[in-house]
Amino acid sequence: MSSHLIPVFLRRSEMRLPRNPLIPIIMIGPGTGLAPFRGFLQERSFIKSKGGRLGEAMLFFGCRHRSQDFLFSNELTQALATGVITDLQCAFSRDQPSKVYVQHKMLELSAKIWRLMSSEG
Repeated sequence: MSSHLIPVFLRRSEMRLPRNPLIPIIMIGPGTGLAPFRGFLQERSFIKSKGGRLGEAMLFFGCRHRSQDFLFSNELTQALATGVITDLQCAFSRDQPSKVYVQHKMLELSAKIWRLMSSEG
């Protein structure tokens, strides 16, 4: 068996939740995936399980088809039901004749987004 070297590069990420869990957050995954946000939801769930309070959290997610691409629907629905997130907006661009994208959902909720972005924290 021959040995192969595979280069690996580690990069420190600056993407993390605020230290204060009461600070509102807005997560936007426009078809790019939910991986970092799943970690955020797990951390928020842990904080909540220890009796911690959480600020508002909006999650915007986009993909083509609900039936084919919405792989974490149960997880996200549970996060919404338990208060780990306070608002879940999903845009499925190919499930209807008129395409719906994340930016359409954001425009619909622009007043709420502005309120969260303008709040202290």
